[in-house]
Amino acid sequence: MTKKKVIVMLAIGFVLIAGVFLTRNILTMVKTKSGIKLIVPYTKNEADIFNKYLLNFYDKENDVDTSYITSEFSFKENIENFEVKGDVFYSLYSSQISDIARTSENIHFYKDMKFSIPKVFYSLSGSEKFYSYVPITFSPWGFYYNKELFTDLGLEEPKNFNELIEIANILKDKDVVPFSMLQDLRWPMTIWFDYLNIRINGAEFHNSLLIGLSDFRDKKVLNVYSEIYSMINKGYFTIVPKESNWLEMIDMVVNKKSAMILGAGFVFDNTNDEDKKNMGWFPFPLVNKQDHYSEIVSTSGYFTGISNVAHDFIEYSLSKQGQIIISDYSNYYPINKEILLRKKREDLLEAYDHIVKAKSVIPSFERNTNPEISQQIKTSLNLLFRINDVNEISGILEKLESVRLEAQ
Repeated sequence: MTKKKVIVMLAIGFVLIAGVFLTRNILTMVKTKSGIKLIVPYTKNEADIFNKYLLNFYDKENDVDTSYITSEFSFKENIENFEVKGDVFYSLYSSQISDIARTSENIHFYKDMKFSIPKVFYSLSGSEKFYSYVPITFSPWGFYYNKELFTDLGLEEPKNFNELIEIANILKDKDVVPFSMLQDLRWPMTIWFDYLNIRINGAEFHNSLLIGLSDFRDKKVLNVYSEIYSMINKGYFTIVPKESNWLEMIDMVVNKKSAMILGAGFVFDNTNDEDKKNMGWFPFPLVNKQDHYSEIVSTSGYFTGISNVAHDFIEYSLSKQGQIIISDYSNYYPINKEILLRKKREDLLEAYDHIVKAKSVIPSFERNTNPEISQQIKTSLNLLFRINDVNEISGILEKLESVRLEAQ
């Protein structure tokens, strides 16, 4: 090989290496320039701070410019007032927020993009093939019960609603109030309405109530209210002083004054460590024999604008590393089962396995409907403790329907 050829080949090699180096740097610059603005609504809940840690770790590992923005705007105002391209919006899921996202030109809808979450969670905002919201945490609902009390009375976890009522009657005969409840703390009663409405009337009808499309005077709603009223009249619920704290509902179960409490994972979280080993869990039983059921699940997660970097960030939040950060820096429950196992919580694992077999997951009324309607639902359910005749329920639902119509 002549000296001239060697020089030419070396020159070509230098150009190729320089080209690769330059291209790499240009791509890095583009990636950095397109970085992420993670917008988190301001709340007093310190648990949401995990987003900041998640973003910081992602930044270090991926060389992407990031900014963490705490916003006092509502979700709707956020997507209207910020430059959305490349942004990620964190939110506790609600049907209202999903409706806003559905009509926004700034929110990206995923099509056939498979994130590493169980299929059923896609049902929150659409379907597995067309959705706008990706949950990264979850909190299940169900019954927590005193295992020692059940064992002493020879009771087993109910497989259907009739068995639950049979257990309630046995407990009443033993002078134990079946269900722990605070009459004047209204939110615990709404979850009873949620579950009975879903179990009796189906998820589709429940969702139509959530978004204000169905009439509360419908006989289906009357049937649910009548069932709750019947349970109240039979003495299935405790009635405690108005000034009582909701934590007293847990104390009643721990002290065997009542046997069960319908709630989310926070029930176990707020149980004393020495009493946790005696706290069992089972899902809200089916009312009729159903092969397909829906479950109420609280979640938090992300909506995004149109940006590949934003999508990468969501993938990171669902990765093992991302889910470990969520688990370590918050009291939320990771949606990745492998990381959930680290919690060593039988209740969460049982609930998780139950949820992933469900046909769909849906939000509850408490946080997921028009605030005026939600407040009136809580008021109407509270009134069931005060009326003397089942026929008075129709008037309660008339008022509820008038509030729905005014809120439209």
